[in-house]
Amino acid sequence: MTAPAVDEAAASGSSRAGLVIETTGLSKRFKDRLAVDSVDLQVPQGCCFGFLGPNGAGKTTLIRMLLGMTRPSTGTIRLRGHDMPADKTAALSRVGAIVEEPRFVPYLTGRENLRVIAAAREQEADARIGPALARVGLAERADQKVKTYSLGMRQRLGVARCLLADPELLILDEPTNGLDPAGIHEFRQLVRDLVVEGRTVFLSSHLLDEIEKTCDFVAVIDGGKVIQQGAIGAIGLGETASIQIRLGCDRPAEAAAYISQHRQELGVLTVEPVVDGLQIELAVQQGSGQRGIESALATLNASLVQAGHGVFRLELLRQSLEERFLAVTSRMGEAPQ
Repeated sequence: MTAPAVDEAAASGSSRAGLVIETTGLSKRFKDRLAVDSVDLQVPQGCCFGFLGPNGAGKTTLIRMLLGMTRPSTGTIRLRGHDMPADKTAALSRVGAIVEEPRFVPYLTGRENLRVIAAAREQEADARIGPALARVGLAERADQKVKTYSLGMRQRLGVARCLLADPELLILDEPTNGLDPAGIHEFRQLVRDLVVEGRTVFLSSHLLDEIEKTCDFVAVIDGGKVIQQGAIGAIGLGETASIQIRLGCDRPAEAAAYISQHRQELGVLTVEPVVDGLQIELAVQQGSGQRGIESALATLNASLVQAGHGVFRLELLRQSLEERFLAVTSRMGEAPQ
């Protein structure tokens, strides 16, 4: 299998100074099970980076290595420009994290739990408690005991705990577990606000919709391997990515025959008649991004016009992250080419 492709937009910030997380060949083995397998991650500063994969794919194990909670078997980690775990104190000084379900002292209130955490930090952390509780929507419940909180409320309190560090980087492992739809919507807005402030959010999830609506970049992990990495709208599907387009023209049946005859030179994978014209799947070179899409469309249009077909519509049909994710992970069981 070829190495995961990194989108050009991500690579443009890929100097060491421009990355808030960088891993190289990161692996973790538990006896005879390889939980994380040679992962190379590049997370630019000031974005929301989605870490997407099914349960058991290795997401939490990798996060625990990033935070120094477990040692890698092989590979290196740089966090905020510091080597981990050698410079752990400096690396984690402005990092907030939720790993799995956040845990608190149940007989203390939400505010009291945060005061305990703040006491172990710099003096300014105590002054951040009130604003953090308000920001996550817990101001009115802050003085109730945590044992009365729902799972969703504990997740919110976990994010508030992260904010006590005035973090440059937030690492959140399945943070929307237990939230209702309104809570998920509010959480997305909170994440986007944090990114606007210049912070980086590393968001682990198995929920495709959550990643697609919240993140700027994504890495897809399955079976411990990162199999795709790049901008949210441009992750590839192997050696070539594909796009779906809707073509409107004056003679659809003749155009379909022409396209089928010139399938290879036009990069056409499939062509099918639909009610309002033709639906065509075009191959696009992986990593070519928007330029590759525009080039493929221009080539198809020019060829049809030169052949005497009147083209009045070329509509790019957006492929959902879920479709791309399923296409990518379905290849994992195939033998390497």
